[in-house]
Amino acid sequence: MSDTWLSKYKKPPIQKKTKSKEEVVISRNISEARNRLEERYFLSHLDNSRVGWNKASHIHYGSSSTITDVQLPDEDEIRKKGLPVIEGPRQRRPLPDNPIEHLPEEKQLDICEPSVNTLTNTIEQGKSPKQTNYPASVATRNTCSDSKNQCLQNRRIYSKNSRDLLLEHLLKWNPKWLTEQKNIKTIPPIVKMDQLLPLLNSYASLEDYQSIFKPLLLLEIWESISKDFSENCSKYRGWQVAFSNVQTLNSYLMDYIVYGVISVQNYKSKKQMMEGDLLKMNLQVQNPQNNFTRTENIQQSLPYPVIGLVESIKFYDPQMHSEILKRYPQLVALSEVKSKFKIYRAIIKTHYRKLIHAFTGLMSLELISSLVPHLRQFQALMSLSSNLLCPHILNPGKGESAESGVNIPSTKKYNSSQMKAIAAAGYIVQKPLNQPSYCLIQGPPGTGKSHTIIGIIHKIKQINKGCKVLLCAPSNGAIDELTRRLIKERHIAQAESREPLKVVRIGNPDNIHEDVSSYSLTELIKSNTRAEIQNCASVYPELKRACANEKKIILKLKDPKLEAKNATAEEQKRKLMKDLRNLQEKKKFLTKQFDLAQSVSEASNLSHKQETELRQNILLKADVICSTLNTCGSSLYLNDLKFQMFDCIIIDEASQCTELDCLIPLQYNCCKLILVGDTEQLAPTVLSQQAAEYNYGQSLFERLCNHFKDLQGTISNPIIMLNCQYRMHPEICKFSSRYIYENKLLSDMNLELRSSPINIVPYLLFDIQNGKQIRSPDTGSLSNPIEAEFTVNLCDYLVGLNITNTPLGIGIIAPYKLQKKLLQDLLSQRKIYKIEVTTVDGFQGREKDIIIMSCVRAQGSCGKIGFLTNRKRLNVALTRAKFALYVVGHLHSLEHADEDWKSLIQDAHQRSLVIPVSCGDSVKVAVKNCMKS
Repeated sequence: MSDTWLSKYKKPPIQKKTKSKEEVVISRNISEARNRLEERYFLSHLDNSRVGWNKASHIHYGSSSTITDVQLPDEDEIRKKGLPVIEGPRQRRPLPDNPIEHLPEEKQLDICEPSVNTLTNTIEQGKSPKQTNYPASVATRNTCSDSKNQCLQNRRIYSKNSRDLLLEHLLKWNPKWLTEQKNIKTIPPIVKMDQLLPLLNSYASLEDYQSIFKPLLLLEIWESISKDFSENCSKYRGWQVAFSNVQTLNSYLMDYIVYGVISVQNYKSKKQMMEGDLLKMNLQVQNPQNNFTRTENIQQSLPYPVIGLVESIKFYDPQMHSEILKRYPQLVALSEVKSKFKIYRAIIKTHYRKLIHAFTGLMSLELISSLVPHLRQFQALMSLSSNLLCPHILNPGKGESAESGVNIPSTKKYNSSQMKAIAAAGYIVQKPLNQPSYCLIQGPPGTGKSHTIIGIIHKIKQINKGCKVLLCAPSNGAIDELTRRLIKERHIAQAESREPLKVVRIGNPDNIHEDVSSYSLTELIKSNTRAEIQNCASVYPELKRACANEKKIILKLKDPKLEAKNATAEEQKRKLMKDLRNLQEKKKFLTKQFDLAQSVSEASNLSHKQETELRQNILLKADVICSTLNTCGSSLYLNDLKFQMFDCIIIDEASQCTELDCLIPLQYNCCKLILVGDTEQLAPTVLSQQAAEYNYGQSLFERLCNHFKDLQGTISNPIIMLNCQYRMHPEICKFSSRYIYENKLLSDMNLELRSSPINIVPYLLFDIQNGKQIRSPDTGSLSNPIEAEFTVNLCDYLVGLNITNTPLGIGIIAPYKLQKKLLQDLLSQRKIYKIEVTTVDGFQGREKDIIIMSCVRAQGSCGKIGFLTNRKRLNVALTRAKFALYVVGHLHSLEHADEDWKSLIQDAHQRSLVIPVSCGDSVKVAVKNCMKS
């Protein structure tokens, strides 16, 4: 809204509505009842004798009321004592149809910015803080706080966005719950139990979809932040800040403005608070039980912890230091001021509360967790309605694929199933931009998912050279691997004199692998800047010559001979004037080029506008933008790419991310979606056990696959399966193909002919009959020393068989941390190096020449085998090896505890692949069974 429009706008007269006597009485009764209730809640909160356990219910959070219920008595009583009050509404008021119509004409308020910035104004005008009889903290609050009218105006023009819907609920949580969670297994009352419903395969409406996801997301957020808080407590990350101001935005949110200092060293190490950080704010408030007057006992206060979110943070230049330190002398006492430091101004959002602050010094802030990933998930959930794919995600239709039942012939580069997937992806991209379509590609282990994705991108570019692709994956490792392959294809294209793909990897430079960092957006901005520097070097001599030639022409024009009144002189004069005009145009162009090149000659000299334009220009010209799903939700890229139209979004490892993660890239309003994953491999990691019970760990890919499996027989299956694997020896693949993939997973015919570094049996199960599991009393983790000893003997034997110069890639899968450490220690003692020991999750998406799986579980008292009962985890463990897979465990315990393990062991017995191991010499004999006869 322009200033001109505001200045011309005439404020209409406001008609005051008179209340009837009955309305006045009712209103007064409600107000008095509310005041009594608020006072009771506040006094109960300040009672330090309350503990986490409630004797009646045994498990109960002492701070069960949300902290928003803790409020002060009537503000009139506070005013009688001569104390200032932060004004705010008691109830939410409806927004007017035109939010500007009730504003005074001289007030021009910006929705996105606070209406008052007293500190900035004071510094600019060179004024000192207003002197009062109150303590410094109260005086500061008075000079910085909004007037009642300004607060009301702020609230009128503030509209609740989807992000604030989450914050309204979350910032009411009591920070005491985080401490109590360490001792109590039950979660606090963050959601109502009757709101929890399991995820479905299809949804009747967007409202149903959102209402099911919201409480589950809140459960996951709580589990995530309580875990992070517990970890941060041990290393303590906190800050001391000076309180400046409070901005009351509306009836449910308010902003605290604070100033702090940070050493340059900590700033470079990124130890400052960041936007999106969730903090524990330790406020100081007046005790309402004090019968204080204006001058007595005003500094008696009580701690009042609340949860806040860092809305924004700005760092000031050194020249501003003296003015800010003068304004906030409390900061001078901080140790950071003694060395090189930066001053920052932070806006921290909290839930609205009516409080009397009593700041006499610095306010302490403690880091809880970063809320950024969850905010992006919630934003994606609430904005789904704007994407044309929305109805298809809620209630999937037939889906899109290549012609059903038609076999597409293989090529030199791609097999038949890969070509079918590429054709299906090309088919949906060819459709009109406003016609929503999606494609599901299932890629079992070793079937070339990444290779197929590169083929899909090439197919899309063949269809239309101007097509833009957004390529995503849930992790940095996965998207870096795809970027690495695209770069390789780019080099091949350049060698073959074909037009290479323009690839850009966006995201935090610290999280991007060095192999692809030269294609990161940050590095491309730097390289473009270097190009401008080179341009500057080449433009300057040309500009210098143009200036010299201009002077020569001007001197010639002053020649007296040209003053003669004859045709020759006139012709020469006309020619010189034409040359001068052309030269001046060229000089003007070169000057502009030189100024531009000079302005970006150093990256540090780039203005915000120049950097934005350069960044947007690079993204605009890119053919493929590679990003993690979470990075897609960054407001920076959402703004940069809001006017760009992606022709297609491809999500790799789509079965390893939650459904909300998959919604994040859909905010770019592209309605062509290609999901690549495998429902039989690891599912997304979900921290909240309660949310997991309601199926929150189900990915969008798995939900869509399940939906079409339920409709099998009524419609053709739109899921395309890559059915030929190129990784495992066929003997390793046989069980997974038959038991997991219904005999649909085939092995390439050349795999049996592939030479192994050593002549060994590809697949065996070693039955450690005398193995016993031991549980640590401290951590609860498990180990099995006998099994670990055998595993190390097996590694020693295999390493000794390798007489080639090529080192063997051996990996050991250990499901428990204690067993992992034990194996690492034993390998180190035996001086066996370069063997990786990690969990199943650590090997997801990777492969090794030889895999040894240590099962640990043996003769458990309850007959349970914990992590090993997970079918998907078992499948991943069995499909990582290229040449040999050896399973080491107590087979009796495994067979009787789980049906999947029972099938695996029975299959091995039928194929005569089980080797019994007891003790003594049998260990050496058993190990030698690995050698082919």
